[in-house]
Amino acid sequence: MAMRDGHFLQTPVRKHIERREVIQQIHAQLVIASEKIPHYSLGSFPEEAIQLVKHLQLHQHLPISFDSYAYSFLIKACAILQQPNLGTQLHGLTIKAGFQPHLYVQTVLVNMYADCGFLVKPQQVFNKMPERNSVTWNALITGIINHGGLVEEGLEFFREMVNECLVEPDVKHYRCLIDMLGRAGRLEGAENMALQISPEITNVVIWRTLLGACNFHGNVEMGERVMRKILEMERRYGGYYVLLSYLFASFGNW
Repeated sequence: MAMRDGHFLQTPVRKHIERREVIQQIHAQLVIASEKIPHYSLGSFPEEAIQLVKHLQLHQHLPISFDSYAYSFLIKACAILQQPNLGTQLHGLTIKAGFQPHLYVQTVLVNMYADCGFLVKPQQVFNKMPERNSVTWNALITGIINHGGLVEEGLEFFREMVNECLVEPDVKHYRCLIDMLGRAGRLEGAENMALQISPEITNVVIWRTLLGACNFHGNVEMGERVMRKILEMERRYGGYYVLLSYLFASFGNW
């Protein structure tokens, strides 16, 4: 290598080698960091996961790729932090990476869009899914209920899930629907649905949800019936006496 005044000359070849070494070091560091993404998102550090994604975006020219689980965890972090714009970018990356048919990735996308307050987008993702399971249906129905209050739409999706797609509803689906009906003040419909649930899958959570709706709407008569059901299933839990006392107190019956 040529020298001038005791210093090595930075030839084009040398500069290229040094640049390549720096890129390799950055790549190695980012690969190690990207492996931490699931731990960030599933733990208490969704912010760190998002910051890591933004850092990786600055080095898109490097051959770094995520697997389906890393994408899923990052999308969950976007839902937790209410960052739908970044979630949409990740959605696009999952398509480029070939994960559009992936059941788990698509399910967390439905959940992310729903949690961020979108009504149409979750249904669009849902409709393009080649397969669905009970978790996917629950994500869609819950999103419609929590952010749209669309009772009839929620019931229609539930009927489609059961009658057309032959998905067996579980207690989470029923709790979701009873919560939806309760919020809308349709307490009789919620009670009828709770009574129709098979004894093999029903549990006290169903009736707790309905009792909360009775308390919210001040329906003492139904609250008494629901309380009796709860006491049959869980006699030693005293917290529901407190809730029922509030219910009575609101009407001056306690």
